[in-house]
Amino acid sequence: MFWDTILEGFLVLIVGMTGVLLVLFVFYLIIEGINKLELFLIEKQKKKAERAKAAESISRTEDEDDLIAILTAAASVAFSSKIRITQIRFIKSQPVSPWATLGRINLISSHNIQKNQ
Repeated sequence: MFWDTILEGFLVLIVGMTGVLLVLFVFYLIIEGINKLELFLIEKQKKKAERAKAAESISRTEDEDDLIAILTAAASVAFSSKIRITQIRFIKSQPVSPWATLGRINLISSHNIQKNQ
């Protein structure tokens, strides 16, 4: 009788621990799968960004060549002589936050002058 209850306790212990460890192993597999999926998506996104950047640089150089020709022609007409452009530096526009835009609108509207009638 005594040994039967101890044997039953060990059996419950083994079954319970095995069940818990199996569930933990399944959770581990799920987490590893999510991590691998995330790494795959990040790599895919990086490759897509690199392709877009390469395509943009190709079109940008063509646009820049046209712009340089236009600027050279405009400068030669403005100065009425033969000129040589040695350096052109393009300035990238900075993104403007919505808060900054709202602040500027508020500032400009506060300076509206009302006409007296």
